[in-house]
Amino acid sequence: MSLGRRAGGVMRCSIAILLATMSVVLPGSGRCDSRGSTSESSVCLRGVSVFDVHSGRMSDPMDVVIAGDRISDIREAGSSEAADRIIDASGKYVIPGLCDSHTHLSFLLPKGLGEVREQLASFVHHGVMYVRDVGGPIDVVASLRRQIDSGALLGPSISYTGPMLESSPLRWVEFNEQLPGFTVALDGRSDVDKVVPKLAAEGATLIKTFNNLDPDLYPYVVAVARAQGLKIVHDVGRPLFSWVSLEDALKMGVTSFEHCEGAWAFVLEDALRERCTRLNGPAADDDQQQALLTEIAEMGTAAISERRVDELATRMIRAGAVVCPTLIVYGAPQQDDADVNQSEEERQARAARQQLLARIGAIGSDIVRELSAQGVMLLVGQDGEDPEATLQEMKRLAEAGVSEVEILRAATLYPASWLGLTKDRGSVETGKVADLVLLNSN
Repeated sequence: MSLGRRAGGVMRCSIAILLATMSVVLPGSGRCDSRGSTSESSVCLRGVSVFDVHSGRMSDPMDVVIAGDRISDIREAGSSEAADRIIDASGKYVIPGLCDSHTHLSFLLPKGLGEVREQLASFVHHGVMYVRDVGGPIDVVASLRRQIDSGALLGPSISYTGPMLESSPLRWVEFNEQLPGFTVALDGRSDVDKVVPKLAAEGATLIKTFNNLDPDLYPYVVAVARAQGLKIVHDVGRPLFSWVSLEDALKMGVTSFEHCEGAWAFVLEDALRERCTRLNGPAADDDQQQALLTEIAEMGTAAISERRVDELATRMIRAGAVVCPTLIVYGAPQQDDADVNQSEEERQARAARQQLLARIGAIGSDIVRELSAQGVMLLVGQDGEDPEATLQEMKRLAEAGVSEVEILRAATLYPASWLGLTKDRGSVETGKVADLVLLNSN
């Protein structure tokens, strides 16, 4: 798969320039367009320190030479041959282009074409050069990818799942009103045989399984996806109570798990795990589930078994599995103007929901930190369509205690590896696509 950009026959390289906080874009940053040049035109980043994702270290000053859309050479500073364009990068630092592994870009469509164009370009300006889109109408996302690949739109490269796949009743059916095909039901083998090959034919390279997918059907979904060459991204859905748990999916060879609460049920103390198991499944009582969820959330990390965390880390490392925590979605929402029209009972219920969400996020952060410390690969993902949120998620991971090096790997090396794109992406090395992020500070 060619990941280089071509617009009107002109090759492009992407060099985004960000502040060290990774939240503000400097003026003039974005895509470097070698207009009027040939595919052999070259750019040299002179005197830049290069981040080695493998060792986790910054190099001494180097010259990074780009020919066309690829890195053609990395040499000691001052030793490179003349290039068509020299960028003085002395005192600056270069990292690979970032990946957001949990986007829903189709949410941009109802906002209008102007917003679509602006937001997609803003991903690049924020240094996000490729994404995993893990839920949206496949015709919409495939169209965005075609327009980006052709140069009609400026934006990140997209690997996509198409719709969220679950059994009836659909959890997110309301999204189908504005975005038909956002979520699709798999209620039997005939549905799987119809839907999954069609997704592959329409350019999907992975599928998204969600929430209440029939556990008896799930192994067949996995088998058909594999036969189509599709990787599987699994979202367990509601915290603690999922018809297809992380543990079950992991046993079937699924290797990407979304949201920090996905591992929660696995790492509970044994007595709590047994209580959750008894209340799980299609016939479970919702009020009883909610009561137990609140009780365990209030216990915090006291409900977590260190032994089970260790066991999960071992299993995931052995399987080459990754976790995409999306910690950013667990911050308590701000009060809005609509609150003035709410009753006291409604305000109290909302406050309780926000508190529960924050507790789930705090527990999930602790689990994610421990898994990362033991060597489980994380992926940076935001669960939305806002390019600023990608960088905020990286900050949230740092606040959770994940090391800076692991956060950078989670946005570069690990997604490239999981997607099978390490020939082109994930590190600053000779021969790879020159989608790069230039930083003012280390």
